[in-house]
Amino acid sequence: MSRQLAAGDLLRCRAWCSDTGQASVNTFYYNVDSVIGSSISDLEFAAIFSSAVAPRYKNLIVNGVIFNGVQVQVIQPGPLQIAADYTGDTGVGTAGAPGLPRQATGLIDWQTQTAGPGYRGRTFVPFPDVTHNTNEGVPTASYSTLINALANSVFTMTLAQVGADGVNCTLVIFSRVHNARTPVTAFFGRGVWATIKKRGSLGRPNLSPI
Repeated sequence: MSRQLAAGDLLRCRAWCSDTGQASVNTFYYNVDSVIGSSISDLEFAAIFSSAVAPRYKNLIVNGVIFNGVQVQVIQPGPLQIAADYTGDTGVGTAGAPGLPRQATGLIDWQTQTAGPGYRGRTFVPFPDVTHNTNEGVPTASYSTLINALANSVFTMTLAQVGADGVNCTLVIFSRVHNARTPVTAFFGRGVWATIKKRGSLGRPNLSPI
């Protein structure tokens, strides 16, 4: 059941990809700053978010790996809302083949104007391919361009609108420890591969929920 968004809502947006028994999730948080007209629903926000990020993910993941879709969930204020699932942009990756070891990921750093580990973020972008790996074992320039394009799509989504209705929003780092929503002010795709051992061939099998 969808829910109309309101100013002050905190949205948890998850993008899911999967590759033969292994799923990856990237999580982003948006603060709803204000509403336009009669606002929009969480499901409508999910469709807009998906249209922004789905092509970027498909450009970054191995041929045949699936971009499953997105989930958007209002997590504040309570009570916790059921996530709105959107799968209208489901499709396969087109980056190339074969893949690097599945625990290898691209890496995006997110920064705010507040110092400290609770005010920084990282996104581990899944399932890169060998054609985007140099002989030195680092991402190619073309991969860096693509991963920064994904980051930019997430960062610049400040308006979600359907007709005359919509919301103004800001990408934030959400710290549960400080119960703080801190606006993201900068990002950059790192020029190294990261590793998530619980994902990929070394991790336990897991499935995307959508």
